[in-house]
Amino acid sequence: MNFYDYEIGFENTETKEYYYDILQCAFFRTPLIKQASYTILKINLPPLLIQYILNDINNNNHYNKLKFNLVIYLVDREKRYKRVKKVYYKNFVVINLELLENFLPNKDRLSCRLLLVNPVLHYMNNTNTFNKIFENITAYEAIEKYESFLKQTYGDTFYINHISPDVNKSTFKYEQMLIKIKNDMNVPTEIINTYKPFHTFNYYFFDDFYISDECDKDISCTFLNLYDRTKLRQFDILNHHEIMQNISYIKESKFNDDFFTTDKQDETINYNHQEIIYDNPKSFKAKVPKQKTIVSEKINLIFGQDINIDRQIYYNESQNLKGMEYNNIGLSSQHTNIYTPDSVSNANKRYTLTKNLFKEIFFNITSMECIGSNIDWLQFGRLYNFEFNDKETDLFYYTPLNIIHIFQRKIMREHYLNHVMKFNCLKYKNPNRDEN
Repeated sequence: MNFYDYEIGFENTETKEYYYDILQCAFFRTPLIKQASYTILKINLPPLLIQYILNDINNNNHYNKLKFNLVIYLVDREKRYKRVKKVYYKNFVVINLELLENFLPNKDRLSCRLLLVNPVLHYMNNTNTFNKIFENITAYEAIEKYESFLKQTYGDTFYINHISPDVNKSTFKYEQMLIKIKNDMNVPTEIINTYKPFHTFNYYFFDDFYISDECDKDISCTFLNLYDRTKLRQFDILNHHEIMQNISYIKESKFNDDFFTTDKQDETINYNHQEIIYDNPKSFKAKVPKQKTIVSEKINLIFGQDINIDRQIYYNESQNLKGMEYNNIGLSSQHTNIYTPDSVSNANKRYTLTKNLFKEIFFNITSMECIGSNIDWLQFGRLYNFEFNDKETDLFYYTPLNIIHIFQRKIMREHYLNHVMKFNCLKYKNPNRDEN
């Protein structure tokens, strides 16, 4: 069977009743946009159930919401869409319902659009219980503490999935680290943005559509470092003809640096930390504004019209600044501010590695889609060979950044859906090619 079809059921856990009149179901796995995955379901439901769901949403009770199950079956079209196996079965709550037609209580079914999220993730997004003060700890260890908290609080719900955890990891220990976030779901992102567990680009993502033999939990906690492609697990699509035949390219978006933010000449760097330090290849005595004056001058703008403007002129004087250390201040106007929670050496390393990412490692963002394939082959933290030829054997240069699974009904009188996968991939540079 080279072309896959699916059947999706929406179960009310209280009545155990299933609804299969699904028009479309989309699973959004977009870690660069959202902290966690979510699902949008377009379905025809009885008016009474719709009213029941709306009442539950309006009650705004995050702790005791209605629960629904979403089940996905793989079916075989050659055997009259007989169910082959169950490939997905997860619990959800509805946090938003949009009617797609007028509400008519006497009608048998009404079309609506539901926003579904995992109940544990919904609870985490609306609670603030991880308030901690750590001492003598690295940022990576703080995230491990957070994951231990998840296991202790929610039991066997989470699968911890760290990918490339030893590449450019920071070993800086903070004397004290205060973790107080508005909700428990944002803790990893806050630690990443504030305390920098790695010196290179990384993200943390809660994924409830991670379908893999190695994961039997409801949610995967994916902590991914993208710097070194050789650390990612390879997936050879040459062994999967149903994937090769149905992949199509949409567009490529290159990383442009029109304003030379990663290639500044004679750059002045301001490390914003407890001991403010400026750095520049040139050196001379620091100058700060002593006073300023306002000068009015007349300029000719356009069409021969003269206007008066006020121009500020600064008169500078060399002097020493208390509490600030100036190292090699230059005259260059190329100025960069770098947030530095740990040390200047670490900040400089992060800055250098980040510039190297876009110059030497990352090539572009490639948008693609695949129609009719199975649903589990494309995963975060894997490397794919979407290009292949006879001259080069190592062509694994693509790793997904965003994945959207769309199940669309093909024939309105039947409940079977086809699967379209739209995704964006980060493409690494090929060292054997001139791809500049």
